[in-house]
Order: sequence, then C-alpha cells, then structure tokens
Amino acid sequence: MARDQPWRDVLRVICKLGWVRKYPGKGNGSAHEPWVHPVETAVLNIPKHGRDGLVKAVYIQQIINLIGWWHCPDSWLGGRTFSKAEYEKLIKEEDKSAHEEELASEAHQVRRCTGQERSRKRSCPSSRSLS
Repeated sequence: MARDQPWRDVLRVICKLGWVRKYPGKGNGSAHEPWVHPVETAVLNIPKHGRDGLVKAVYIQQIINLIGWWHCPDSWLGGRTFSKAEYEKLIKEEDKSAHEEELASEAHQVRRCTGQERSRKRSCPSSRSLS
C-alpha cells in the first residue's frame, strides 16, 4: 500500500471496525444514519453523507487531528470514544496485519512456483530474484 496515500490506511481501519459504512445510503438523509457524529459534524460543518467512504475517512482523520478524539455514535461500537493515540495504534495494528498477509501471499506464490510447476515453464520468479 502506497505511503503517499495515508487515507487508505484510515479507510481500512474504519471499515474494519464498522465506524462508517462502505456504501452510503441515498436520499434526503432523514432515514439514513449519519456517517459522523452530529457534534463533530456541526463543529467542522461536514456534510452527513458523501460520495464514498474515502471522503469520510479523511473527514474522520481531520476530526481526530483537530480535537484529539473521535466519538463513535451509539450505533457504532456502543458510542465508544477513541483517543488519537488509540486510533493511531489501531492503524499500526492494521498495517502490521496487512503486511503479514502480504508476506504470507508471497510465500505461497514461491511454494507454488517450485518443482513440477516450474518444469511446466510457468512464469515463476527465479531463485535469484527472491533473495
């Protein structure tokens, strides 16, 4: 994952924990749960609905940077409040988990490209390129 797009990390953590929905409802908003807490929405004048979760992830990161905490509405994690430090810890944990998944995937690819499959002339990395 590219480090020049930190909002992707924010989005992954938020979606994993259920803080925002990945696909917002359409309509006038009255029948739909807002993406961000009403107090923070008023403070930052942030619209309740956006085109996609990427925009909302950036809004939530801005809220945390500005006021130092993020309060989940009652319908998300029982109204729990996360400090900036807790939020950053969650992002680091998610990064570590994603990195481990990536390494496991690479190891699986290397195992696939040995022995019989390599003799079939599949496009497999050479042993030199793996070091």
